[in-house]
Amino acid sequence: MPLGFNKDGLDRVLRQEVFDWYRDGTLPLDERGVGFVLAHHYTVREGRDVAFEIGQFGDVQTSFSPDLDLLVIGDALDGFEIKGLRGGNNTVTKQQLYEGLGQALTLLSQPLGGEGGALKHVCLACPFPETSGIESIWYNNFKQAVEETPIGLIHVGRDKIRTAIRPSRNPLYNPDLQSSIVNKLKQDTGSVRNPRRAFEIRAFEIANEHIDEVVK
Repeated sequence: MPLGFNKDGLDRVLRQEVFDWYRDGTLPLDERGVGFVLAHHYTVREGRDVAFEIGQFGDVQTSFSPDLDLLVIGDALDGFEIKGLRGGNNTVTKQQLYEGLGQALTLLSQPLGGEGGALKHVCLACPFPETSGIESIWYNNFKQAVEETPIGLIHVGRDKIRTAIRPSRNPLYNPDLQSSIVNKLKQDTGSVRNPRRAFEIRAFEIANEHIDEVVK
């Protein structure tokens, strides 16, 4: 370990390094990238814990289906369905976004075995869309569809995040579900589901996966 660094210091350096790879365009804003940039915003700027990829684990009282891509933890729980760039595309597709909206709506009534919904707010997050002509027409129609729901729409850029549509309070929200979910997540040690270490573990995973691309 380098002189003058403790483990927390090294974690902060790695998190910032990975964030910089997304900010300068070294890595694409795929779904994992969008999730990481969002997590950086909430952990570094707002001091909230996060957890990733929460699916069916433990019992039905704490399981989500479809998976909850990103959970942001504070006085309440906020959830994100994430769509990112795929296959070398420079924007998300209509199919991805409408699919994401449907998945986000399903999250309102999660977890599977809960009475109501644990998430106070649910958002669909995607990279800034690049639309023109016919693309701008369908995207505006898509935004109008989102506005008819409680779901929020977040545009994630390389250096900023913009709220395109602010989420409404989940009509099924039940705050009594929060503690059992968070406690169960904290028991999942060494995982991106554990809010105590999720952001650091995800930064390590991304760095390990892309080390050959960023170190030349």
